[in-house]
Amino acid sequence: MKKELISKLISELEAEWETEGEPQRFPVELETGEVVEAEMLTVLDIGEDEYAIYAIPGKPGKKDIMASRVVQDADGYDTLVDLDDPAVKEIIRKFLEETMLKGGAPTQQA
Repeated sequence: MKKELISKLISELEAEWETEGEPQRFPVELETGEVVEAEMLTVLDIGEDEYAIYAIPGKPGKKDIMASRVVQDADGYDTLVDLDDPAVKEIIRKFLEETMLKGGAPTQQA
């Protein structure tokens, strides 16, 4: 994806990176069947869809950053589904790479 789009996403977030209160936490089931607590980092609007960027426990003392598409289930609750679009995966990868290189930590909706 174009660098301009990534830069735009980052600049939209920079003013909102400070949060009030605790970050949202929610359970996530891993491929192994294990359920872990995730911490929401940000939600990105890409096209007409929303994508959740969140952290889960990784190696001791580390966290893994994950991304999923946000969809509403039949009852209207937000649920997370795997990313299936390679272009979206690339946008999110570049967004995270550039955000981390800037030393920022996304914490709010774009």
